[in-house]
Amino acid sequence: MKYVNVIFLKYLLLLVLTQTLHAEPARFFYSQLPPYEQTNADGHADGIGIKAVTSVLNDAGFTAIFELYSIQRGLAALQGDIDFTTIVAPSAALQSEFVLSKLPVYLIKLGVLRLSTTEKLADLSSLQQHDYVSLRATEFAYLPDTFALPTEFFAKQYKVDSLDDALRLIAHERYAYFLSYYLSRQELKYPFLVFDELLTLPVYLAMSKAHPKMEEMMLRIDTAMAKR
Repeated sequence: MKYVNVIFLKYLLLLVLTQTLHAEPARFFYSQLPPYEQTNADGHADGIGIKAVTSVLNDAGFTAIFELYSIQRGLAALQGDIDFTTIVAPSAALQSEFVLSKLPVYLIKLGVLRLSTTEKLADLSSLQQHDYVSLRATEFAYLPDTFALPTEFFAKQYKVDSLDDALRLIAHERYAYFLSYYLSRQELKYPFLVFDELLTLPVYLAMSKAHPKMEEMMLRIDTAMAKR
């Protein structure tokens, strides 16, 4: 019986190794967007979204290769040698250029960061009445079309390069609100800062329609996600 178990374990190990060796590499671009997408202290892609994407790609028979780009450079790279990325609440313009997974790969929370003593906003549209901060690398261009917000929504937006810059501006009361995706207590750093969730948005895997293997690869993604 012990001999049979050893053979069975060897068979399982061989099966796992065979599947790993035959997994097709898939290149995915990400940007610094903690806690969803970020580079950890070891220099590797990490975060809530990265884990979700890795799981889906593995289920579809791919091995994820993560590459860090800015939003603009990454979207351009999708026309070349990058296979996948994720898009939040894709606009009509993005849907005309990229094919999306039929199901969202995960959900993302959008809201504002403020001091605990600052008035809580009733909804997203009321943000346009205030000067507010956002990260330069984080795009919210889909908001006016998706949620019928006026183009003036961005008139009082001030962009900064880093999360630390944004947190300092809020902590020192230079700005009342920081428009951002969800930030955990670990990212907030200051105990007197709070994050108010205003919207929950779907995040889809995306490929360029010009990708030579778009139909085949996205079919594998949709099939894997439908089995979950």
